[in-house]
Amino acid sequence: MGMVDDIRLWWNIITNPGKYAGKQMSIGSALKLYYEASIIPLILSLIVGLPIASHGMSLMPFTSIFISSGVMLALVLSIIVSLWIIIPIFIFINAFIYHLIGKYVLNAWGKEYNKTFVATLFGALPQLLLYWLLAIPVIDIFAIIVIFVWGAIVLIASLALQQKTTRVNAFVTLIASGFFTLIIAMILISLLYLQAAPIAGYRYPMMYP
Repeated sequence: MGMVDDIRLWWNIITNPGKYAGKQMSIGSALKLYYEASIIPLILSLIVGLPIASHGMSLMPFTSIFISSGVMLALVLSIIVSLWIIIPIFIFINAFIYHLIGKYVLNAWGKEYNKTFVATLFGALPQLLLYWLLAIPVIDIFAIIVIFVWGAIVLIASLALQQKTTRVNAFVTLIASGFFTLIIAMILISLLYLQAAPIAGYRYPMMYP
């Protein structure tokens, strides 16, 4: 498919996931769809974000042209890195967790990882449509809520269609995956705390007198 067809498919998936989120694709084709669709929010984010950042810098005292240029460059790079590197990495990680829980723990489906990856990527597509709103103060809070709810709806429909399972199984898998991720995060934070506390000079309270 060409870029126009991919963008049209992107729109169809996020507006009618029950009909279009079952589109069979390879991981490479899904990533191609993502990167082509991300061009629009990238441009919108720059159009909206750069003037806001420029206005903010103008209100700061003792701001030189070099500092302003550095901030602008950092903003552009952060948007590009976020859209083209960080989000795709999280799609791979989330898909791995969903597949681990859905297939091997809950036995909710039996198809391959690439199906779960495509479904997870489809679930991230609503974020592309609203990504540029994250640059606008106050509105960004509502955008995050809409992105979360809309993305969850598309993801559940996509997992059900791609893995040939029920939406209930897909929903339960997402909830279980969330708890699994939370437990892993708490364990990692505890381990980091136990490692960092002695370095910082903190002494653990005596267990016994």
